[in-house]
Amino acid sequence: MSNLIYPNANTTPSKEQAAASTKFGSKQTDHIYLRNAIEGIPLLTMDNYPHWKGRFINMLNLQKLTKPLTNPEGVHTNHQNNQLLLAMATKLKPSVEMNIATPGNKDGTCLLWADIKEYFASEQPANKAVFIKNFGPSSSISRMYLSLSPRSKLF
Repeated sequence: MSNLIYPNANTTPSKEQAAASTKFGSKQTDHIYLRNAIEGIPLLTMDNYPHWKGRFINMLNLQKLTKPLTNPEGVHTNHQNNQLLLAMATKLKPSVEMNIATPGNKDGTCLLWADIKEYFASEQPANKAVFIKNFGPSSSISRMYLSLSPRSKLF
């Protein structure tokens, strides 16, 4: 009877049991991959959106939630919505969250996702890509900077 509750520690699982416990798609491995995917997502800052988005999409692909989140007609359950909100909230730097999170999008992942994309694709000066585009090499600010910077001598 005690063997049923506390099995013998010297017994080893059969090859079929070992293969089944580590097979891709099993709950055990899915949790490991999901944990690693979430840990691999950096905090979203003002200058790492493309990197953050790629990592976040990888995590969504792992959970098969890319289409429900990124499509306007995407439908997901309340449980999935709560999981995605938690993942998004933990991967936003507080300064970014203050600029994006509103009472209107705090409960809906599709709205929050759309607002994040809009914020980083917008013409706001805080967007580093827009700033560089507006003040590129031919701008007066760039020319002024180049004229003030020390030039290296060849000889």
